[in-house]
Parts: sequence; structure tokens; C-alpha cells
Amino acid sequence: MFSTIELFSEILVAHGMRVGELLSLRTVDILNDGIALPKTKARGTRSATLLDQQLSDKLREYAVRNNLQPIERLFPFTLIQSRKIIRDICKKHGLKSAHELRKHVLNDVIRKP
Repeated sequence: MFSTIELFSEILVAHGMRVGELLSLRTVDILNDGIALPKTKARGTRSATLLDQQLSDKLREYAVRNNLQPIERLFPFTLIQSRKIIRDICKKHGLKSAHELRKHVLNDVIRKP
């Protein structure tokens, strides 16, 4: 079993999503092979395919386990709470900021064959 913070962290580290995008996710945004990002920096909706089916399954399991309704946010954190989580993740990985974390993750994705 995994905690809310662990799942939040896993998605953040695996995909380099912006904090606002991650915090705005609702149960209804979980797709079969990814997620629909309802709030993006460009102010439009876009789909994002998760890098593996296992993470998509984890999201669904998490929503069911927590009895979340379709319009409920997946992660009930405030922006301040999420910043603390991100600081802890960055510290663990030797990074200075959420921006550096996103850059690091996206560079890794680009380098994969």
C-alpha cells in the first residue's frame, strides 16, 4: 500500500508535472493510459500519457481506496504543503528547486531511447 504523499511524489518525479497541474487533478481525469491535465500553464486541457500502466493503475486504486468522487481532487494538499513535499524530494535528489526537478526529469525522458 502507498500513501498520498508517495503517489504525489512518484508522479512528480516520474513526469516532471507542474505543481498546479498535479494539484488540480480529479478522479475523472484518470484515463486508461494516462491522465487529462485540466489546468495547464497554457490554460488549455491536454492529455498526458503516463510512462507506465502501473502508475495509471495506482491512481485508479488510490481513488477507489479513498472513495473519491469523480469531481474530487486526487491530492488534497494546499500549495504550501505541496512545496514542502517538493523541497523534501529535491533535497533527497540533490536538486535546488521544483524547476530544476522538472528540468532533470524532462532531460531524462528525452534521453531515453
